[in-house]
Amino acid sequence: SNAITSVAASVTGSFSLSDADGYTVDLVGGTTGITVTGATNTVTLDAAGGNITLAEGITTNAGDITVSRPAVISGTVTVSTIAGVAGNIQFDLVINDTLAGTNGLTLTAGTGTITLLGAVGGTRLASLVCNSTNAAADAIDILGVATTGAQTYNGNVTTTGVVTLSSSTSGGIAINGAAAFGGNVTVNATAADIQITGTTAFSGTAAFTTTTSGAITLGDAITLGGTATFTTAGGGAISLAAVTGSGFTLALAGSGADTIASANLNTTGTLNLTGKTGGSVTVSGNLTTGTLSTAAQNYGILLIGGGSVANNTTFSNT
Repeated sequence: SNAITSVAASVTGSFSLSDADGYTVDLVGGTTGITVTGATNTVTLDAAGGNITLAEGITTNAGDITVSRPAVISGTVTVSTIAGVAGNIQFDLVINDTLAGTNGLTLTAGTGTITLLGAVGGTRLASLVCNSTNAAADAIDILGVATTGAQTYNGNVTTTGVVTLSSSTSGGIAINGAAAFGGNVTVNATAADIQITGTTAFSGTAAFTTTTSGAITLGDAITLGGTATFTTAGGGAISLAAVTGSGFTLALAGSGADTIASANLNTTGTLNLTGKTGGSVTVSGNLTTGTLSTAAQNYGILLIGGGSVANNTTFSNT
């Protein structure tokens, strides 16, 4: 039987709790959630079975926070090691909402790291915010995230293996930092923008899509690791910084006014515009590719910066 059902604490030393079954971090006897005030003291939550439910938040003063069981979010929850100081946050297993799209989660690790070793949102969260000013490429390390609303990653993001980031109803997906995708990646926002402000490195295929509206913006240098397809709906624009990817395919689709700063795909690569249904594509800098593929749709192509296309090209667009 479970000896503990709900827990709250305000302490100056480290706090560690392990129980036979799951329990809830909650409001208990006037104490809300878990707060550790002593510098660098830690919080560790574990159980032999069951879930750890977060109805309230967890805060330390530069101490690490570790949740070692599946987590369920049942309120608007903040887990923080305080902005501006060290202290890592790690969830070892999955994170789910109690009811899809009901509760949001904010993780703030200051100069520490955020590591999510399980998928987030098997039951979709309402939103996810991750904040880390750590300079490492894996300041925020995620496996896959599904929300109904926005996902915001303020810091550098790393993923491993096949990963999907999905926002199903409203709210965009924003990585305000660099992104390094360690395997095939799918990013989908139903009705809002997708953006990455820092450099983007792909190690496999990439598929970025806005399904009803929204733009896609990758604002710094992009390195391909396989076929990369960017698709918008509702006239959303695709804006890509300089793209490098020897022998790979870069594909743009939709009816937006799309721009590419430059693209070096080498003489064996392909710029595939057959999915364009309107709008335009402008390459403002050098374009080097083996093949330029077009479709019989009404969109413009502007190649401003020169370069070369190794194979003969038929401009089917009108």
